[in-house]
Amino acid sequence: MNDSFGPLFESSNDAQLPDEQSRTYGVHELNSAIERALQDAFPQEIWIRGEIQGLARTRMRRHWYFELVEKESAGGGIKSRIPVALLQWNRGPVDRELRDTPGFDLQDDLEVRIRCQVGYYAPWGKLQLIMVGVDPAFTLGRLAASRERTLRALAAEGLLERNARLLTPLVPQTLGLITSEGSAAYNDFIEEIGASAFAFRIRLIDARVQGAEMEPTILAALAHFARRPPDVVVIIRGGGSRADLAGFDSEAIARAIANMPVPVWTGIGHEIDSSVADAVAHRSFKTPTACAAALVGRVEEFLEHIDASCQGIMASARQQLEAQEAALGHAARNFSRLARRSGRERRRQLQATCERLGREAGHSVRRHRQELDRRMQRGLGAARLRLARSQASVDSAALRLTPGRLHPLIQRRLLILRGLARQLVALDPRRILSRGFSLSYAADGALIRSAGDLTAGSLLRSVFADGEATSTVLDVRKTHESEGETP
Repeated sequence: MNDSFGPLFESSNDAQLPDEQSRTYGVHELNSAIERALQDAFPQEIWIRGEIQGLARTRMRRHWYFELVEKESAGGGIKSRIPVALLQWNRGPVDRELRDTPGFDLQDDLEVRIRCQVGYYAPWGKLQLIMVGVDPAFTLGRLAASRERTLRALAAEGLLERNARLLTPLVPQTLGLITSEGSAAYNDFIEEIGASAFAFRIRLIDARVQGAEMEPTILAALAHFARRPPDVVVIIRGGGSRADLAGFDSEAIARAIANMPVPVWTGIGHEIDSSVADAVAHRSFKTPTACAAALVGRVEEFLEHIDASCQGIMASARQQLEAQEAALGHAARNFSRLARRSGRERRRQLQATCERLGREAGHSVRRHRQELDRRMQRGLGAARLRLARSQASVDSAALRLTPGRLHPLIQRRLLILRGLARQLVALDPRRILSRGFSLSYAADGALIRSAGDLTAGSLLRSVFADGEATSTVLDVRKTHESEGETP
């Protein structure tokens, strides 16, 4: 070690010496001594690991600056930090390492192992590391190991399949989209959805998909959609390196996806490996466009199923109609045969009924005619008897009376008696029938006294002076007498 730097680290009681005996350094002298001490302490390049924070690139000279930090094992607070500079003339080896390792790039929140020189810039008194190389395998291995630990923990709790067990709606119409608004991933997704003929409703939450703000913004978006669930939640991001997509290996994001009440689909543009978010999601796709196409395809598949079902229903209905038509034709032919057979049977029955009623009506008419004849004979006999008795009484009285005094009275009585005899002869039913009148009787033998006793189709037996006839009533018309009118 340089002698001029030695007194700075001597353990003695020199501080108690009088001021005139103490060594006093100038600022430049001290910074130079520190620079030489660090060069002596770290004469060669060293490897150091830590997490990148505050990565910045200068435009003019293409220098990169960042801090390498070490975090507390518990709580995640920063335990120590040191500035790092990747200068333009040291970029060659680093750029080659980055090109030779697909999926790896320097970015914030990435744990790296870098090769550097311990430097001290004396004019400013600033300590910083000068980066000259990087170990991509370290970072990728750490990422892979962390991903595996997270997957094992989620599998042990049964979270890897939880979201996958949810049922996706047959027609997902409302989509909860989580991505960076205006990004290429957003535009690809919207373009694919918009090219379809379906009216999807998209509820977008603008979230960061890389960097320090990625985890809190995605967690907030998932929490929002958990409170107001859409049909499907979609998380998309464009392509990138493994380091770019490392945020999707977050255990907190994975747990939030697993516990969502609706299916979560991911369309993260990863190149080779899938992320933890893909593993816990309901479905995962290589690109945002593929994710959008799958949603459109699900609706198309449903419509095709509906079309196929409709065709099947129509074919089945057509078969049923044809079968029913054939059965109906067969039934109609059977019915026609039965109807013809039944018609003939009904006609025979009706004819037999008519004949029976005709016979019964004839018998009834003859009975009533005989009864009428008997009554007429009894009436005429009684009338003749009464007339004979009256004539005898008159003759007897005439013999007893004086002819001169009783002759006028007898003459009047004789005139009355002769008038009554003429009336009796005139009222003889046979005489009335001989003048063109007839008597009509119903099928049951009742005498028809009024048109109201008849209906269309009634059977009549009509009695004339010289015989009788049977007839059927075709129509009934009644006439009514009104005062001052002749019927």
